[in-house]
Amino acid sequence: MVAGHIGVGVVEMFTPAACKEERGLTHVSDLVINLQIVKAVGMYHSGEANGQSKITKDDVIAIFYAKGTLRSIGNKYGISLEMAGQIKRKERWKHVTKDLL
Repeated sequence: MVAGHIGVGVVEMFTPAACKEERGLTHVSDLVINLQIVKAVGMYHSGEANGQSKITKDDVIAIFYAKGTLRSIGNKYGISLEMAGQIKRKERWKHVTKDLL
């Protein structure tokens, strides 16, 4: 399985009907529970292991310590100014930024 992609057979296992039938779920947010299941079975890739990621762990550390406007930082690393701000506030990439000062 390629990082960032989930096979069709796997997705079918976690459809709302399958979740209800196999796990006895009756009235939960299907989208939320399906994502929790995907994360729990280790098929969810975060950080640079996610095939959609534009930045690496080293980039995140550099962004966290970077000086300048969020727009200029975002432009330098090919991300939005919102994402740059979220990294600096430790709202995104928490597994990398949690111990940074």
